[in-house]
Amino acid sequence: MAKLPIAREGWPFILTPGIVAAVLALTGHKRLAAACAAASLVSAGFFRDPERDVPSVPGGVLSPADGRVLSRDALLDALYGHGATDTLDRTIDVYVGRLREKLGDDPERPRYIATVRGVGYRTLAGG
Repeated sequence: MAKLPIAREGWPFILTPGIVAAVLALTGHKRLAAACAAASLVSAGFFRDPERDVPSVPGGVLSPADGRVLSRDALLDALYGHGATDTLDRTIDVYVGRLREKLGDDPERPRYIATVRGVGYRTLAGG
């Protein structure tokens, strides 16, 4: 069975107006049913989650702009391997600073990479 390309978080917003539309249609309120069915369809379009091709970069770190925070340790592990002891947390800060410079990203008003103080970094959708 194929997975429907709908984000898990979207199902309540799709099913609720769909069920309400069905109940309204059965009780003879066709105009309200049509409006609820339309809301259900719009929600399905909004929460669609199509399959994506994820590029593979050897030794690279790929982070979607989904708001997840990547700790400095996780980034160091991805770059140098698990348990690398000869690198500092601040190495990641230098790399992120250089990346921001190349992207033209301002740390005070980030568009691509936001600092999460004391934890690490998270990627943003861009703008």
